[in-house]
Amino acid sequence: MTELREILSDARLQQLRAAYDPAVMRAAMLETIVRSYPPLDEWNRAIASTFYGETSPIGARDRERCLIALLTQSGAELSLAIHLYWGLMEGMSVAEVAHTIGLAASYAGVPRLAFGLPLLERVLSRLAAVDPANGYGSARILQILLDSFARAG
Repeated sequence: MTELREILSDARLQQLRAAYDPAVMRAAMLETIVRSYPPLDEWNRAIASTFYGETSPIGARDRERCLIALLTQSGAELSLAIHLYWGLMEGMSVAEVAHTIGLAASYAGVPRLAFGLPLLERVLSRLAAVDPANGYGSARILQILLDSFARAG
């Protein structure tokens, strides 16, 4: 495994953050649930406004830190990949993300570390390889993550 902090340059991370749009991320989250099962739309919108809205007492960076810890424990690969990106875009450093995965593994067991760190490496590698000619927007990055981490049924 490559040293995680060396995979994604600071310059690339800044380019990604400059093109990041939290509204695109929130809309994608809402659309995915309603497309899967429309009766959950109202429930999902309540979650979005409570935890992803501007009035949430938990800032976006801390929300993502919590979700990364939870998703590391659950083993939800695509969801974790998306929230790794989201956490980085909300200001978490690669070291903070790796440390959060390590903390989750301290409570959930070494297999969670063996799941989380290689997944972080893959996400960082995908982000480092984004072709600047096609842009760094959130919708594009989400598509890259979906293509890379969605598993066929």
